[in-house]
Amino acid sequence: MKKLLLSLGVAVVSASAVIAAETTVTETSTTTSTGVISEYQPGSTFILKEESGPVTYGYGDTVTYVTSGGETIEESAARTRIRAGVPVSVDYITDGDKRMINRVTIKEETGTAGGTSRTSSTTTTGTGTITQFTPGTTMIIKEESGPVTYGYGKSVTYVGTDGQTIEESVARTRIRAGVPVSVDYITEGDKRVVNRVTIKEEVTTR
Repeated sequence: MKKLLLSLGVAVVSASAVIAAETTVTETSTTTSTGVISEYQPGSTFILKEESGPVTYGYGDTVTYVTSGGETIEESAARTRIRAGVPVSVDYITDGDKRMINRVTIKEETGTAGGTSRTSSTTTTGTGTITQFTPGTTMIIKEESGPVTYGYGKSVTYVGTDGQTIEESVARTRIRAGVPVSVDYITEGDKRVVNRVTIKEEVTTR
């Protein structure tokens, strides 16, 4: 009996040592695609006509809908605005061979009654590495074309690569020189005004 207990004890210790030595690294990367809706069924079908052709997307656990100005839209309202022919951009993660959406930006044109004034607010995505960051005033990103200066919109949303929203106070501790980000912005005159920042840091669990 003593030999049996001793053997079991050694086996448990060995298993614990193996588990402790293992390290799991999880990398969840959000990608942004742009195109025109070709088919849409709420909660089931979302087909986007992109430059490469039609692409089918699935729905993530949580999907956020926003305007090109960065304002969140209730899902019930989004369903009335998303239809064939509407330009959108989608943020998604890849799950096996599936693209799972976590955010949809609806890029509809807006105008005033009577047709006297009409503006188009299109959200564009820029990607690069932070070179300078002053909360609430300036964000300079080193992109492929060189450094680009961005201003801040009235409302800026910060998210992680998993699409989950990050409180601004927390985001300020994570955004620093050298951190890779992507930004959604609109153009006002000659200015690029940010309404959403995706912080692309790796998440490692042990």
